[in-house]
Amino acid sequence: MLRFSTFGGLLIEKDGEPLQLPTQKARELVAYLLTFRHRRHPRAALAGLLWPDLPEEKARRRLSDTLWRVRRVLQECIAADKEFVWFRADPTCWLDVERFQEALANLRPEQADLTAVEEAIGLYRGPYLEGLYHDWVLLERERLRGLYLEALGRLVDFHKGVGAYEAALDLARRLVAVEPLQEAAHRELMRLYHLLGRNAEAVAQYHRCLAVLQEELGVEPAPETETLYRIL
Repeated sequence: MLRFSTFGGLLIEKDGEPLQLPTQKARELVAYLLTFRHRRHPRAALAGLLWPDLPEEKARRRLSDTLWRVRRVLQECIAADKEFVWFRADPTCWLDVERFQEALANLRPEQADLTAVEEAIGLYRGPYLEGLYHDWVLLERERLRGLYLEALGRLVDFHKGVGAYEAALDLARRLVAVEPLQEAAHRELMRLYHLLGRNAEAVAQYHRCLAVLQEELGVEPAPETETLYRIL
C-alpha cells in the first residue's frame, strides 16, 4: 500500500519505507494532483501551471518526462491518458487528508465516533503540504487549518461538558499551539487549569497570552480575559 501524508509536508511511503520523488517539479505535480484529486487535469493546464515561463510545447514535454518519472515511483496511483492526468483513489492508496476530512465532515461530537475524530486530529502533524507556497496550496492549507481548529474547539467543549477536564486541557493546548493569537483559546486553558485546581498554571497561561498579544499585535488582553485573571 502507498501512504500519502500531506500534513507537515509531503511524505510518501510504501510498506513503511519512504519513497523519494526525483525532482521538485515532481513533488509539485503530485501535490497538485492530491489537492485536486476529485478531477481530471488537462495536460496543457498542468504544463502551464508548472512551467509558466516556457513555450507550451516545451512545457508539455517537461510534463511528460516528469509524469513518466512520477509514475515509475507511484505506479497505479497516478493515472494519465493522452489529454488528462489524475490521482487514482483506490484501496491501495491511503491519503491522510481524505481520512481527516471524512472524519470531520459535519462534525457533531455528541453524535460522532469520537475515536475516529481524535484519530483524524492526530493526523494533523503540521500545515498542509508545508514547504510549498503556491496560491493553490495556501488556500487549501488555510481551509484545512480552519477545520482542524473547529474540530479541536468542539471536542474541548464536549470533553469539558462531560467533566473530562484533562482531555479537554490537552486539546485546548493543541489549539493554542496552532493559533496562539486566539485569545478565547487562552481563556479556555485558564478555565480548565482552574477547574483542575491548578491556578498557578492558569495565571502563567494568562501571562503567556499577554506576552503574545503584546509582541505580535501590540494590544492588551480583552476585558473578559482580564476579568478571568482577577478571579483566579
